[in-house]
Amino acid sequence: MTKLSTSKTMTLDGGNPCLDFVNSGYDREPGIITERLHTYQDLLILSQRLGLVDEEYFKNLSGLAAQKEIDAADALENAREVRDRLYQAFSRIAKGELPGQEPLQYLEDVFSRALVCRRPVMKDNKIRLGFDYDRAGLNGPLWLIAGQSYELLATGELSAIRQCPGCAWLFYDRSRSGRKKWCSMASCGNSQKTKRYYRKRFAADAS
Repeated sequence: MTKLSTSKTMTLDGGNPCLDFVNSGYDREPGIITERLHTYQDLLILSQRLGLVDEEYFKNLSGLAAQKEIDAADALENAREVRDRLYQAFSRIAKGELPGQEPLQYLEDVFSRALVCRRPVMKDNKIRLGFDYDRAGLNGPLWLIAGQSYELLATGELSAIRQCPGCAWLFYDRSRSGRKKWCSMASCGNSQKTKRYYRKRFAADAS
């Protein structure tokens, strides 16, 4: 994981939109600005990068946020709080533990509120589950993320949820072997290999 502090430039190594969302507020490295959702616009930018918000929806919400700044600030705070609870649940799952009753009860309420914004729509002669953008309002991105989180918890392979030992980011292991250790070999994996190499070399030189 490259240590960046903005929603525009953070790497998306989570393998699942909801895990990338959770990672937007966490980092193990000291002295690094870990919060990437400083404004409602940051939430929109990240949601668009995750494929949850298209260009038209992005513009509509940006305009609405400019008109309702207090509501936008509340929506951002809601997103951060849900992110914290998702981190509690997924980080425990990554350790092979149960999420715990308290975060699950909280998330149950979140999922229920998100479900209110889903509606059946006809597409390609089939009934599909659509999204009521008007009803969702400024919380739209959060409810879309909540939907992704519910799907992962309900239908995903929970044993594939991992936590990178290098940066503490969460990721979904989609490797064939099912033994992926790092969020990204290009960053955390190679960094740890380099550190081990120099530790061994230093120990050899000192002996």
